[in-house]
Amino acid sequence: MDELSVHTGFPGGNGQVDDVAASLIRFRPDLRDTEGDWFYWNFQVSGVAGQEVVFELPQKGLIGSLGPALSLDDGATWTWLGRASVEEDRRFRVAFAAGQNHARLAVAIPYTLTQWNDFRRGTTWPADAEINTLCQSRHGRAVPLVELPARGGSACTVVVTARQHACEAMANYALEGILSSWRQDGPTPRLRAVPFVDLDGVERGDQGKNRRPHDHNRDYGGDHLYPETRAIAELIRAAGPHVLVVDLHCPYLHGGPNELAFLVGTENATNAQAQRSLAAILERVADGLPFRRTNFVPFGTDWNCAAGYAKGKSLATWSSEQAHCRLASTVEIPYSLASGITVTPDTARRFGAALGRALREFAAPPARPR
Repeated sequence: MDELSVHTGFPGGNGQVDDVAASLIRFRPDLRDTEGDWFYWNFQVSGVAGQEVVFELPQKGLIGSLGPALSLDDGATWTWLGRASVEEDRRFRVAFAAGQNHARLAVAIPYTLTQWNDFRRGTTWPADAEINTLCQSRHGRAVPLVELPARGGSACTVVVTARQHACEAMANYALEGILSSWRQDGPTPRLRAVPFVDLDGVERGDQGKNRRPHDHNRDYGGDHLYPETRAIAELIRAAGPHVLVVDLHCPYLHGGPNELAFLVGTENATNAQAQRSLAAILERVADGLPFRRTNFVPFGTDWNCAAGYAKGKSLATWSSEQAHCRLASTVEIPYSLASGITVTPDTARRFGAALGRALREFAAPPARPR
């Protein structure tokens, strides 16, 4: 029998091993340059064939609503182990079959350049679609930018971003849904999409959230630490005459409102009203994951307050201040459970497609009276 071992040497890998004993692995998230705690981990374990293995974390709160995600095919497909596998909210137990010598386990379903390239190659793109480079990351990676020109005379540009925080992977599956379903009959706004704002963090397996001295989503409105945020700000400035900005995120790992898809309200009252209008449309067209117009966290509520932006402006905050911006919003897609519905790549894609429909409807000029 092979010895138990753990490694993170693959894109998106994260974890620190404290101890490996007989059928017991103690581990923790690798926080690297994170300020405080966060919860992302993603590792491969080997030597598990025919064994029941217990995985133990040092504290509670590091396992999601549906337990860990499990892959038996090197990350190609994933299943949720379920809460029944979890004990005392800090350990979980996995029984491996005789032929299963290695597996990947993660706090949530991952998404890296590997999945993006599979999607890009497997998608039938319109003839005028362009997949370009937004900029070079600080570590020399080419950051993708998808561009779909407007059709039917639309003067609006929609800018959609994901992965301001490297660990928030379900946002990418929603973005796939937006991209796959964007072109419809009638006028269609120009779409410009950035799948990985923090591409280095995604590939390195960083938390991304609360990165010191501040993370990507506190890097707008002043001097930029990151080339990606500078390039996005320039892209939005040049996007006139009308622009809609949607930034896709995942909330905290589990519990209460973190198990809802929701919009984060901005301090700008005019923009907040536009967000509520989008929420009303999304309630009507929602698919895959439930959504209600009341799934809205107004500015000044709980963590969505001035203190939460003390280190810098978010993309939605900064965009809402631009004169040509008709709408700016963060949209949160839960990691694993949304209003009682399991979040999977498929349900997240369907939700993304519905969000795309809502954005196109919001962008459409009002019908002329007959």
